[in-house]
Amino acid sequence: MTSSNLRRPTRRQLLALLAGGVTVAGLGCAHRAGGEGAVDPKADAARALVDIATVPGDFLARQRLSGHMGEHKLSSEVVLQKQGDVLTLIGLSPFGTKAFALIQRGLETEYTPFVEVALPFPPEMMLADIHRTLFVRIGEDIAGDGDRRAKLGDERVDESWSGGRLMRRVYKRRRGQPKGLIIIDYGEGMSGRTPPPVITIDNQRFGYAVTIETSTYQPLS
Repeated sequence: MTSSNLRRPTRRQLLALLAGGVTVAGLGCAHRAGGEGAVDPKADAARALVDIATVPGDFLARQRLSGHMGEHKLSSEVVLQKQGDVLTLIGLSPFGTKAFALIQRGLETEYTPFVEVALPFPPEMMLADIHRTLFVRIGEDIAGDGDRRAKLGDERVDESWSGGRLMRRVYKRRRGQPKGLIIIDYGEGMSGRTPPPVITIDNQRFGYAVTIETSTYQPLS
């Protein structure tokens, strides 16, 4: 088969891929433009990030994402790697080639696109969901069953545990904007820092829902 026989992904396909990101589909569309109470999505995301150097363990994971924002359906595949003080997120095109790379070193972020389609939201939004889902810790893991609550900056975090596994985490803004809950369901439960096969995120703050299916997860240390 020659290269002329290969179908190039359409602009719509690529935009759908990028809008899927890593759990944050279409957040830029939720940005309230101008006026009183306007929300800066990038600033909101930055508040959720932690220094990667403080996150123990290294890993490599491949994930498939599906979800929706309003009437828009979203899907994509990504590769996520944490090694030392560097977190790397690679978005894949429909043909498995790189669509973008998003790298966090410490608290600094760098975004590199490989297709001529601009992200409709700040790249930091993708990192915010990763951090809220996988990296946030409000105490030692609960050995059995129980609920707990903690304050993290301007957010309140509620967790539910069962059999030593984290089952549910809910973020609620204590003050300021944007309002709305972020509800993370860990399916069969997360033990330690290893994600379960399926995680769902209902972000009422920015109006999207995403299901994350982890197909492979490999500890690197």
